[in-house]
Amino acid sequence: ALARPARRLRVLITSGGTAEPIDGVRVIGNLSSGETGGLVAEQFARRGHDVVLLRARNARVPGARCRAETFSTFAELDALLDCWLREERFDAIIHAAAVSDFSVQAIERAGVLAAPAAGAKLESDVAPVLHLRRNPKLLDTLRTRSRNPDVCVVAFKLTRGADDAAARSAVGALAGSGRADFVVHNDLAARPDQGGAFPAAIWRAGGSLVARCPDRVALAAALEQLLVSEPSKPGAADGVT
Repeated sequence: ALARPARRLRVLITSGGTAEPIDGVRVIGNLSSGETGGLVAEQFARRGHDVVLLRARNARVPGARCRAETFSTFAELDALLDCWLREERFDAIIHAAAVSDFSVQAIERAGVLAAPAAGAKLESDVAPVLHLRRNPKLLDTLRTRSRNPDVCVVAFKLTRGADDAAARSAVGALAGSGRADFVVHNDLAARPDQGGAFPAAIWRAGGSLVARCPDRVALAAALEQLLVSEPSKPGAADGVT
């Protein structure tokens, strides 16, 4: 309650991994735990910022109070983003969720196509063939859906075993597209285990390195300091009470 940052921001954070249903018990998922997004939301909330967290149902629950809603699928996260971005004016969006590139369009069994069996469990007597459709990139739509066209966007880029050149290329593809102001890069091979350290680097859209962070706590603190120190844009929520 006593936290008074130099600038109080309205921040929307996404966290955790989507789960695309195959049937009533099986999904296409990923390894995201939502630890990073949860810690970032916790840092901003404890520092006195107004935080909205959209988190996967199994993702980390932050230890500080913030407004939160949960999602499972790409479609649910997409709908939540649409609602919040059109209803409220945010100064920053930190898009840390691990969103599936594909969802199940149809299931083929013994040559017969059918819609995903949302409420039932497919029997294992016949190996199914999954027909996937590509999901749109949510990052591409954040600015256009936002009530604040000058919203500061932080994207996340995960690689696995990438050398420096490949990592810079992957970051540059996001940072140079105009879709993000900052890109947080992490390589899965650099993490000793899923629950351990999360070494990451923050890059500015122009290609300059902002910070190297040894773990999630350091990353959360660096992002908060970075966004507070960014020049205020028109319509920013400085001094909001």
